[in-house]
Amino acid sequence: MKTIIFNTLLLFAFFLVSSNEAKAQYCTYTVTPASANFSAAGGQGNFSVTDYDFCAWQAVSNVNWITINSGSGSGTGQITFTVEANASQAARTGTISVGSNTFVVNQVVYFGLNRKTPFDFNGDKKTDFAIFAPERKEWHMIDPKLGYYVRFFPFPTERAVPADYDGDGITDFAIISTDGTWYYQSTLLKPIRSLPAFGLPGDYLVPGDWDGDGKADQAVYRMGAKESEQSYFYFRGSLNNPDGNITFIPFGKYGDLPIMGDYDGDGRLDPTIFRPSVGEWWILRSSDKTSRVFQFGRNGDKPVSGDFTGDGRTDIAIFRPSTGEWFILRSEDNSYYSAPFGRNGDIPVVGDYDGDGRDDIGVWRPSNGFWYIAKSSGGFLVVEFGGGSNIPIPAIYLP
Repeated sequence: MKTIIFNTLLLFAFFLVSSNEAKAQYCTYTVTPASANFSAAGGQGNFSVTDYDFCAWQAVSNVNWITINSGSGSGTGQITFTVEANASQAARTGTISVGSNTFVVNQVVYFGLNRKTPFDFNGDKKTDFAIFAPERKEWHMIDPKLGYYVRFFPFPTERAVPADYDGDGITDFAIISTDGTWYYQSTLLKPIRSLPAFGLPGDYLVPGDWDGDGKADQAVYRMGAKESEQSYFYFRGSLNNPDGNITFIPFGKYGDLPIMGDYDGDGRLDPTIFRPSVGEWWILRSSDKTSRVFQFGRNGDKPVSGDFTGDGRTDIAIFRPSTGEWFILRSEDNSYYSAPFGRNGDIPVVGDYDGDGRDDIGVWRPSNGFWYIAKSSGGFLVVEFGGGSNIPIPAIYLP
């Protein structure tokens, strides 16, 4: 009798093992989506696992900079994880294994070590002398190799919006057409691409990398309509945003002026305003969502944006037309320096014209079309280009 019971139990155990093995061959551990992109700042992410109820799974990180927060279960469930900030000198890729499938995590390099030169249309790591002629809707530029040339789009053009929308490190020629569509083209060898209509007439244009994926995003600042009314930043991110959702950030009020810059050096633009009435800068740091306020400047000053010290962070700076002076607050230690350069009527044209990784003080004089640049590497540049109602591209986003 005991022999019969033992054999029965053994047969039952064999049946269970065989049954489980048979079931296992139907487990696919499907992950959705298959990958995700992260800025240099890192952050939290998640993805779904879909399978039969009898399929148990365990998520395993294959690199030390991805931590699994919740990663085991059976059937259909969700895995959450955290990606550390990337302070290395290279972009990186890691994976999370779930059964026989793999989820891929891509992370870009820290912005300060992979600096994009502002308004560099040819990839030589120097800001170019370029203007936009609003009456003719044309771009005019001086190229070290091609010399002087003209660019235009075969669409009715409303405004110019140059930025690196494809993430190749080169500023794209870009415009907003009269129907609101955004068009951009990196080089003549690349096709003209379009982005959906975005923004309203009267918005301030602030396109740039708002989500840290290395690509410029459509973005605007919409000032409150009356005294003390809330203002907003709006952007359509290109990072993990297949549906084209719009993010809005309440920041500033009527009378405040938007400034573009990455003041905390995390690779993302920070919502920033200059309040002329009291000479205050308000910065909402994208790295930790905290606000910083600086008293720097006074009414009548022109706020400017640039990394004048080369540390990968934008410095607070102003140009004072009444005296032709520049005042720059260093991001490293909040000390400041000033320099006389320019005169009343000049337009600030900050950029890295000598390619040394630091932005240079510069002005464009509409009365004679001359560019005057004080190179951070030493010496001066004087170039005659444009004039009258032309808009110097390095100043196109200044309020």
